[in-house]
Amino acid sequence: MTLRLRFGARSDVGLTREGNEDSLYAGPRLLAVADGMGGHAAGEVASRVVIEALVPLDEAPPDGDVTAAMRQAVETANGYLRDMVAADSALEGMGTTLTALLWVQQKLGLVHIGDSRAYLLRQGGLEQVTHDHTLVQTLIDQGRITPDEANTHPQRSWITNALDGRADIELDLSIRDVRVGDRYLVCSDGLSSYVSEQTIAEALGSGEPQAACDQLVDLALRAGGLDNITCIVADIVDEDEADDGPIVGGAAAHADEPPVGPAAAGPRTDSPAARAAAIQPRRTSQPKPSPASPPRATAADTDDDEPQPAGRSRGSRRLVLVLALVALIVIGGAVATFVYIRTLYYVGVASSAAPTVGVYRCVDGSVLGFDLKSLADRSDVPVSALPDDERARVTSGIQADGHDDARRIVATLRQDACANAISSSAPAAPPTASPSPSPAASTAAKRKHRAHPTPSPTPTPPPYCVGTS
Repeated sequence: MTLRLRFGARSDVGLTREGNEDSLYAGPRLLAVADGMGGHAAGEVASRVVIEALVPLDEAPPDGDVTAAMRQAVETANGYLRDMVAADSALEGMGTTLTALLWVQQKLGLVHIGDSRAYLLRQGGLEQVTHDHTLVQTLIDQGRITPDEANTHPQRSWITNALDGRADIELDLSIRDVRVGDRYLVCSDGLSSYVSEQTIAEALGSGEPQAACDQLVDLALRAGGLDNITCIVADIVDEDEADDGPIVGGAAAHADEPPVGPAAAGPRTDSPAARAAAIQPRRTSQPKPSPASPPRATAADTDDDEPQPAGRSRGSRRLVLVLALVALIVIGGAVATFVYIRTLYYVGVASSAAPTVGVYRCVDGSVLGFDLKSLADRSDVPVSALPDDERARVTSGIQADGHDDARRIVATLRQDACANAISSSAPAAPPTASPSPSPAASTAAKRKHRAHPTPSPTPTPPPYCVGTS
């Protein structure tokens, strides 16, 4: 029995992006999808460089260990990216995902990094055979969120592992068992994030590989086309027909054009990818479907869609996340400070026609023109009635240890004001005595005073002193 791959492939820019950062290569032995990140002219270069580094495996398949050959090719590609970033700091943050299958000697090798995916449809059942290298997948593995919650998680696009020139990349490598009739799907997250697995399984369940590819891309477009969409569909068949020619798509389809900047140091432009691109018609972005067109995506495919900014890159999403965390810390600190100062009280001057002593909550000051303090209690004790030293303290503000302590301070100030008022209104001393009268007159006056003593005048207390001790 002679087994081989029969495949179809397609890459579409989508409906919201200006350029295609995805790259694909589908050949008789190699099926590979890379989803670039880092923005226009960086993400597309990264995905293209990695795909071109793998293409020699299709032209000259390894004789020995399939996974070792795939690892070496990917590490070579990662080295290209490292050299490019070192040559041009503007490419910092450039990187790409990669999911690739290699058919050699009736074996199917798999290499995977990032959030592009590979699925297997076998006897009607769909299985995801790759494991996403994302934050939400880590949270799912830890049991902290459910797969349904991951669909709406704010960090669902945060990739934890990708090809970006770093030396510590972690690749998932394996050998797949194969059966006649198996159908594989390799795709970028522009498909898997917007079309449900149930709908993917239905689209893969019938038709030739190319027809299935076209239907899957159309489903993603009808779900909004918010990202670049790339997919390869391949069947394991028992046929002796000649191998199909390679298909190159996305950014890799432009391999016949001069590389941008440091990309000139990357893989050669006369590679199999370049030659395949020369015979492939270039696809342009698809027009947005007319509202009158019959819908092909299910409601489940579109309910969870949320618009993403055009030109989205994973590097920029990490920056946005860091900035958001910093903003949350700053806002949290401001809120905590505001809550704390709302527990503070002080005694000060309550403004009015005749300023009195008042209790204020918060602190004396303002932020962005907004007064922080608020009057909690207004007493009837005039500030002018206080002794000079107490009046100065109140004018400057007397800090209190809470509302009750502030009221105690006001009570003390009231007593001081009352004492000050009473002492100010005490009767004056009697005038200097005139020449002494005669003894007889003095004795008569003393008798009259003892009989009818003259009372001293008593000062009337101010209203704010009534009821105080």
